[in-house]
Amino acid sequence: MKRLMFMLSVLLLFSSQNVFADEEISHNTFDYGDPVFLETVNMLSMEEHGTHDYASCSVKQVYYQEVAGMFQQGMTKDEIIDYYLKNQGVQALNAPPKEGFNLTLWALPFTALFLFSFFIFLFIKKWKRNAAKGLSTGSANLDEMEEELYASLIDKERKKYL
Repeated sequence: MKRLMFMLSVLLLFSSQNVFADEEISHNTFDYGDPVFLETVNMLSMEEHGTHDYASCSVKQVYYQEVAGMFQQGMTKDEIIDYYLKNQGVQALNAPPKEGFNLTLWALPFTALFLFSFFIFLFIKKWKRNAAKGLSTGSANLDEMEEELYASLIDKERKKYL
């Protein structure tokens, strides 16, 4: 009886190891270098672990295994992205989608920079025009009497120091 129990436990032990070995084989058969897989995984933020090294980051390894499992189940790239968007929201993506309010947020800084540059250009152009008008009209409108007055003041000051 003891032998039978021992044999059954050994048999159960070996059969369970084969199950785990089969999982390892199926896990290792997925091509992690597939361009569609890499594109999908690179779109995910992975809870801010997306830039970490795969070998040392357990969170990134879990995401890779989840996405690989989804591909093996027959899900497409868009279905996987939708799954993460439903579960985690827009924070699941590295970059928000360029539609709706997010599109406004993408375009607003460039529009503001363009408008600011345009108004600075107009201000400088107007400033130059007014400066050029001020110099030409200011010297042309002096009367002869003012010129004589300035000339006499200059002569008087010059005679003081000679």
